Amino acid sequence: MNNFDIVVAIRHSNGTIDSRYVQPLKEFLYQDLLGENPSIDIIKLLEGEELLDLLTNDLGIVTVDNEKLKLQYVKPGQRKDVNVNTESMKLLSRLAEALIVRRCNKDIRKNRVWASYARRGREVASLDKYIAIGTGLNSTKNNKLYHTKYSPSDTQRDIIWVKKDDPMKELQMGTIRNQGYRVGLQVKVSQNGASVVKSLLNPELNDMKYEVPIVYFDLKGDFFRVAENLRQETIFFAKRNWEIGVDIIAGRDIDR
Repeated sequence: MNNFDIVVAIRHSNGTIDSRYVQPLKEFLYQDLLGENPSIDIIKLLEGEELLDLLTNDLGIVTVDNEKLKLQYVKPGQRKDVNVNTESMKLLSRLAEALIVRRCNKDIRKNRVWASYARRGREVASLDKYIAIGTGLNSTKNNKLYHTKYSPSDTQRDIIWVKKDDPMKELQMGTIRNQGYRVGLQVKVSQNGASVVKSLLNPELNDMKYEVPIVYFDLKGDFFRVAENLRQETIFFAKRNWEIGVDIIAGRDIDR
């Protein structure tokens, strides 16, 4: 038996490794399967800078003034009519939207994958001519080229794709059945799949409310249970001709 373990560790500039920042690789990568959580200390050092950038430039809820962080956000709990959990999930959904857009813009392969999911599996070379835009992000509002696509009240499309050399043109489905159909993605994050099902089955929503695919990041690993519950709602599921993995997608299957 080998007397060694592969670990994730943080090394300081002087070459030393702090024992607080060491974790077995399997625990760090496969926490859902092993029942473990990645070290919060490692996560803060690994992702903290990008998280601050997202909160500052994309969501606009944090500012940095003289090396101090200022929150430009009414925290859940300060108002009696606000549900803390619901507001937290909305914030995480916005973060997921911003992170997907950023990864698409940095990596042409990721852009191609996410855009193909928005087109319900139709991946073509022309996707490379389009760039991902978050309709509710401050970075979109402040961009001179794409600011007209800023639409935080759009309950349908959290993410759209516009042509790089002609931002007024949006990526479309391009089929006989859906000619002129503007594609996009709606992003949901939740640790309670029942709330997702409830929102989808809300009788007050019109038939076109969920015409674009929904990307669901299930914090408790309940995607398949949620999908199966939806499948049993035949009035909703069959009427919209939905497919699991096409119309409702597990976000972690695309990018953890």
